[in-house]
Amino acid sequence: MRGGGLISREVATRSDTGGGHPSTMGNVAVESREIGDDQMETWGVENNSGGVDPMEYLERLEQQGIRVVTVWDEEYPPLLKETKDAPYVLFVRGRIEPADQIAVAMVGTRRPTSYGREVAEKLAGELASYGVTVVSGLAYGVDAISQAAALGGGGRTIAVLGNGIDQIQPAANRKLGEKIIASGRGAVMSEYAPGVQGLRQTFPARNRIVSGMSLGVVVVEGTAKSGTLITAKFAQRQGRYLWAVPGPVNSVMSAAPNQLLKEGAIPVTGVEDILCKIPSIKHQASNNNKYQNSNDQNITDEERKIWELLTEEKSVDELVRESGLGTEVVLSSLTMMEIRGEVKTGGGKYRRG
Repeated sequence: MRGGGLISREVATRSDTGGGHPSTMGNVAVESREIGDDQMETWGVENNSGGVDPMEYLERLEQQGIRVVTVWDEEYPPLLKETKDAPYVLFVRGRIEPADQIAVAMVGTRRPTSYGREVAEKLAGELASYGVTVVSGLAYGVDAISQAAALGGGGRTIAVLGNGIDQIQPAANRKLGEKIIASGRGAVMSEYAPGVQGLRQTFPARNRIVSGMSLGVVVVEGTAKSGTLITAKFAQRQGRYLWAVPGPVNSVMSAAPNQLLKEGAIPVTGVEDILCKIPSIKHQASNNNKYQNSNDQNITDEERKIWELLTEEKSVDELVRESGLGTEVVLSSLTMMEIRGEVKTGGGKYRRG
């Protein structure tokens, strides 16, 4: 399944790119139903031939704070691009950062028990503290709990919608979605353009994006017929890690994870069970533990302060401003941290290594 149909300004002028993701934009091969008939009529962006004027459409999207990210764009999630049914286009509000390549999806029931809620909050908050982006679908229950906990932990989170990008659904989680965008620490995105209504098939389809852009999927709770199992199967097909939180055998909400555990999913009793399976995260976890140890004499107070600020990519100017340290102190500290493999740099910004 390929989502959307409109792509970036650069791609909109191409006739065909060759390669694995052929463009359909040469003849503007987009039907108005793909982006919502009502939306197109309201915006009046059809051209004389009855097709869509891509330049005008893109301008309208920009006015709404919506960006179009294509498989040819650097911002497109690399892991998702590798999947065979990756959407050509993602409609994005917020930013997808390089740091989001270290991402773990958290999914589960819409009606979690107190146990499920506590586990989701704890795992998501701890993953965020290690610089892991939490990906989910912004649905009721485990999805929203996990994403709110990631933000609360000072980390990043990405919400993948199963309907048009102009409507954050469900309405009860709209405030959380807007908070993700406004925080600058994540994004709300969809393969569906404005005006597309969520249907029975669009929500399961979005689950392949949730798992596809993540290193693995954590299943917290779910019944024996939970939609969570769809995400789990996508994860398996895509070669992703599949973790499951064991639960009481007499709880119907633990039926899905317990079944996955029988089938070979990795049991999760703490965040370490996730971190130890992913080398890049394991290394970062080791660094994090080192910085949390106040007795480590090899780390200066200035380096510790900088580490605490690097929950997301930041420039030297940002670190100087937020730390209150001088530019020379920040630069010398970053140099030592980079030598020890604790931070990395790229594009003029620093992030945890």
